[in-house]
Formats: sequence, structure tokens, C-alpha cells
Amino acid sequence: MGVEGALNYQGWVLEGSASFAEQSNNPWTRSDIRLVKDDPDNAVRYVLGDLFSTARSYQSFVPMVGFAMFRNFSLQPYLTTRPTGQFEFLLESPARVEIFVNGLLRQTLQLPAGPQDIRNFGLNTGLNNVTVKIIDSAGWVEELSFSAPLATDLLAVGLNQFGLGVGVPAYTTNGVRSYDTSRPIIGGFYRQGITSTLTLGGYLQAAGSQQVIGTEGTLATSVGNFGWDAALENDGNGLDHAFRLRYQFLALGGNQARLPNFGLEVEYLSPYFQRFGSFPIGFTAEPLDFFGTTTNDISWSFGANYSQTLIDGLGINLGLGYQLGSFGQPNAYRAAIGFTTNLGRGLQANLTLNNRLDQSGRAETQVLFNFLQTSQFQSLTARSNLSSQREQASTLTWTSRSPAQYNSVNTSVNLSNNPNPGYFGTGLGLTYRGFLGDINLNHDYDQASHRTNLNFGTALVYADGRFGWSRPVRDSFVIFSRNPNFADQLVLINPGLYGPVAEANDVGPGVVPDLSSYTLTTMRVDAPNMPLGYDLGNAVFNLLPSYKSGTLITVGTESTVFLRGTLVDKAGNPIALQVGQVSSLSDPSWPPLELFTNRAGRFALTGLGPGEYELQLFGDPRRAIRFEIPADKTGIYDMGTVTIGD
Repeated sequence: MGVEGALNYQGWVLEGSASFAEQSNNPWTRSDIRLVKDDPDNAVRYVLGDLFSTARSYQSFVPMVGFAMFRNFSLQPYLTTRPTGQFEFLLESPARVEIFVNGLLRQTLQLPAGPQDIRNFGLNTGLNNVTVKIIDSAGWVEELSFSAPLATDLLAVGLNQFGLGVGVPAYTTNGVRSYDTSRPIIGGFYRQGITSTLTLGGYLQAAGSQQVIGTEGTLATSVGNFGWDAALENDGNGLDHAFRLRYQFLALGGNQARLPNFGLEVEYLSPYFQRFGSFPIGFTAEPLDFFGTTTNDISWSFGANYSQTLIDGLGINLGLGYQLGSFGQPNAYRAAIGFTTNLGRGLQANLTLNNRLDQSGRAETQVLFNFLQTSQFQSLTARSNLSSQREQASTLTWTSRSPAQYNSVNTSVNLSNNPNPGYFGTGLGLTYRGFLGDINLNHDYDQASHRTNLNFGTALVYADGRFGWSRPVRDSFVIFSRNPNFADQLVLINPGLYGPVAEANDVGPGVVPDLSSYTLTTMRVDAPNMPLGYDLGNAVFNLLPSYKSGTLITVGTESTVFLRGTLVDKAGNPIALQVGQVSSLSDPSWPPLELFTNRAGRFALTGLGPGEYELQLFGDPRRAIRFEIPADKTGIYDMGTVTIGD
């Protein structure tokens, strides 16, 4: 059994988890516990306790307790972190400007005469051919073209990313979490967008017996994207080093869809280079001469990949790799070629040929075939693996998905067969995702055994004095409580064609447990059986939750009366097309309601309840009348014909 919890108080989040296992010397096992504080304005997260991983490149994450701070762009999900297109030019007259990226129209602008600075239009990863098409009022057309390369790891100019952590390593023995205070660790990294095509960075990780320092970079050019990573490592064996070089050429989109994409990579590890964390921790660790017996079996690794769409619906990909052994160790290689074709109507087929030789001398040739048929609510997958190692495994999987996202069952059935060594198996999976919890049931059968696995997940949430029951919470949640006047009303949250995402009903408030922090989310509510005269109030809510936060929204108002009537003057003539308001004399804080009359003098209002009111017309002269709605009145209250004098 696993238990997770989080407490958010004014933006400070205390979170932790634990697990329970029967028939164990220590049935309860504590997992990570930490205090988290976010600074969304600067996209920085601070952590005290068991730390997240912030490792990059040749760094390695070592479980530890301590303090960390790092820039987390998920705190500003609408921030553009990669370079965008920018182009300056001069317009001699007003014109319409169209921006094309790889032949696809991205933006259309109507600009005045004068100097122009166009920026923030989206680019693809790889080489982008940008065309700016200028069309003036006379129809004269001018085209300006330039190239804009972009790499995935680039940061926008001036934008930086960093992480810093200090602490002591953690280890678990017999289910008990312990910390080795004799071996403090510090680690961090920093990356900076230097130009729109160059990002540089460095990193450090150090403990008493091992230190790793390195540098990395990404450069985008018109002939491809380059990346590099180099590190020095010091331990009991002295100073060692490693480096990795990457090259990737991507040409995507528009009329470049059939151009090849290919990449190269080379990596070198000196014989005694060790990733950080290769040292003893705790009282059960290996002796300190651990480094003296550890070497890298591979010194050089070379890799290449190639992919291209040959014709519509048919693609090819090729992968090659070769490894050179250290200290006379054998070499190894791998080679693979694959074909993918789309047959239409949701049909896709893949054929892959693999051949490899590992350092132990084991050679293997494989033929893998994959057939996939998908429709809106179900899919069928057939896989076959023929191997020179006497394996002939085949799998057939059918999956059915309910159109309803919640309160429905999804099903999967699979059949597995391997004639050598004579294996046959089958499996059934059922998944139910409801408003109050998730249930997963899996049953597997083969000649030797039956295995059944049942998982159930639920959550108890609390916000601003109200509890709720829901399926598991991953980040943030919102509770939809009901005004006492709506206590017996069914309230649907985000109702759609296949049902709502939650509902407030006889069980309790509705809970939506899967909000993403710092992301704007719109929620709609509806009460389909609401009696006439009742007022739901605001039916649309925009939420921007913080990290692991809870929000309480109360749905419904105290209103129970639908008011209608006809206004006439002293002569009995309808008071037509007049504007006025109804205000409460019983509750001064009650906001007035605006009133309109039609040509017959009729009016109708919702949102009222029992009490005394004043109806005013804003004509010249102003006219007013007082009236009272009885205490036990609900639904329609018809005032009939009301004479209102000067």
C-alpha cells in the first residue's frame, strides 16, 4: 500500500510519501519528504529535504537530503524558452506582410510604413527557411528570404537555466531511510543563451572522494545542429576525462518533408572515468579501494542515424553503432534498418531488421514486424519477433477505450506465443476511472501459473474548510461545493458530450484532481435539474493554481424566485422599453439587478429570494414601487399588472 500527501500553506508545500508491506520486518517504509517553495515570477523552485534530481550530462543523481534551488520553466509554462524568429526591414508604404516557415504560412500582419521588427513567430527544430512576403496596396509583391536554424536544447538570448543542491547522501537498509553525514555533496549546473544559435553551460558535482566538472554547448547552423559535452572526473585513481560530440541535420515541414534527417555521435570514456556517485555510502558500503577495481569496458562509441520519407506513406530509418573495448576488451557493433508505411484507414506496418554483436561474443539477428490498426475507440496490434537465438515470439493485443473519460471501463486483451521454448500466455486488463477513484485489474495466465493484480487509488482532499473525495491527485485540485440552497441539486463540472469530469452529488462536493500548476484552466458548471427561479451564479471559472494547491469554489446562490410582471402608468398604458433596477431593502449588500421592459411593458428577472424590494425605473421622471416576496415562495412569483406612478 502506498500513501502520498501534501500540505500547502500560503505557498509553502510540505509533501511526502510512504509505503506499507505485510510480512516485513519494517512494514512501513518512508519515502521522500520535502518542503517546497516556488517563486513563479522568476521560475525558481526551492526545496528543503529529500531532493529532486537536477543532474545533467555526465552528472548523476545521488539520493540525498539537503537544500536545492533550480530554475523550473514549468513555473512559467507560457514563457517561450527557445529562440523565436526575428527579422528587421523597412516598408516604404503600408502593406500586408505574410510570414512563411518552410513553405507554411505562420503569421499575417497589416503594417504601416516605416521600419519594422517582426519577432516571436514559431520555428521548427532543424533548418527553417523563412520567407517574408510583402504585398502593398497596389498589389506589388516583394519576397525576402533567410534561414533560421534551431536546436532543441537552445535557450532564448539572455535566458538562463540553473540548478544547485547541497546535502548528504541517503540510503535505505531493510526499509529504513538513513543518511551518511560524513560525506557531504554539492552539485549544480548553469546554462545561458548566448545568441539565438548558441547556448553554453557548465556543471559541477563534488564529494570528498570524487569530483566531476564539465562543460556543454549547443550550436545551430544552416548545415545542422552541433552539441558537445566534456567532463573531468577525479577520484582515487586520479584525473580522468570523457567527452561526447553530436551532430544532427533536420529539415522538416512544407516542401522539405522528404529531405533526409541524419545524425552522428561519438563518445569517449577514459578507462577509469566514473560517473558521479561511484563511492561507498553508509555502513554497509564497499571498502574505499572500490575505484581500484572499476574500469570502463567501452572506450569509444560511434553512432549514426538516418531517416527519410521515400514516398507518401513510406519511410525508412537506419541506425549504426560501433564500440571499441578498453584494455583489449572485444569490440561490439549494432546495425538496424526499418521501414514504416501508412496503409490508410488507421493501418500502419513496421518492419525492422537488427544485427548486433556484444562484447561477450554473442551475435544475434532479429526480424521484427509490427502491425497496428487504430480507430477512434479501439486498436489492434500484432507483433512478431524472429531471432537467430531461437526466439519466435508473437503478441496480439486488442484495446478498447470508452468514449467517456470517467465512470467507464477500458479493456485490453493480449495473447502471447513463443513456440521455442513452447510458451503460450494470455492476459486481461480492465481499467476503471471514476470520480472517486481508479481501479486497475490485470489477470495473466500461462502454462505455469495464474497471476491477478488489483490496484485501487483514491484521495481525500481539503481546501478552505471543505473536504472532498476524489480519484488520486497528481498536482493541484479544485473542490466544487454547493450553496446550502443547492444541497439537493446535481452539479456537473465541465459537462461534455461524453459526460462531466466531476460532479457534486449525494456523495459530496465535486473534485477535479488533475489541474496542472501555473497553467490557466477554465472550468464550467451546470445544474441540469435546477428549479425555475434558482440562480447558479457564475458558471465559468478561470483557475491558475500554484504547486500542489487546492481551490474551493461554491456553486449556486440564495436565489429561489423567478419574478415577472407588467408595468403600466396611471392611465393603464404599458411602460414600454424602459430600463430600471430592482434593489433589496432587506439586505443592503445584495447587488441590484438590472431590469428591462418590452413593448408591452412586461419584464422578467431571476436571482431573487424572499424579502422586501424596490423597483425603480430610470426614465424622466424616475418612478419607483416597493413590493415583498413571501418567505415561503419559490419558483415563479407573478406580480401581475403593476401601476407605477410619477
